[in-house]
Amino acid sequence: MTNLSPLSAIVARASQSYGSSIAAAFVNAGARVWITGRNASQL
Repeated sequence: MTNLSPLSAIVARASQSYGSSIAAAFVNAGARVWITGRNASQL
């Protein structure tokens, strides 16, 4: 993935497997990430 440091992302359903993987990929690429999910203890 390219450098996303100037960008931001909102990832819904981040307490589930796909959402958490997508959020982690964005973070690893340098983006600022906000996450939401149904289960706060799994975020």
